[in-house]
Amino acid sequence: MRQLPAALSALLLLAFLGLNAAWLSQDRLVRDGDEEGHVGAAEMFRWDLEQGHPAQFLKRALIEDMGDYPSLYPATVGLWWWAVDGQPGRPAVRGIHLAFLLLTAASVAGTAALLGVDR
Repeated sequence: MRQLPAALSALLLLAFLGLNAAWLSQDRLVRDGDEEGHVGAAEMFRWDLEQGHPAQFLKRALIEDMGDYPSLYPATVGLWWWAVDGQPGRPAVRGIHLAFLLLTAASVAGTAALLGVDR
């Protein structure tokens, strides 16, 4: 009977990933307001790496104030954009954002398991 919840969980995970991939492939990058600040910060991190300034990249990521969110987020996005040599509007490039959601879900599941919370 335990196999049913595991299968349902796997099915929901696949549906989540599939639907998000479909949304990312249809979504268009709108660059205004709050979004522009995050995109601009990520582009600054990418530019640091493209120009061969890893020390500046680390300084921005660890010390500088890049806006409302911790600098680690736009630094990670900028690093991913640089690593895949992609433009911010491409679905494969924008998919990095799903990694943060999946990491959060895994962390919550791991914490629940450590606390002995029943499914």
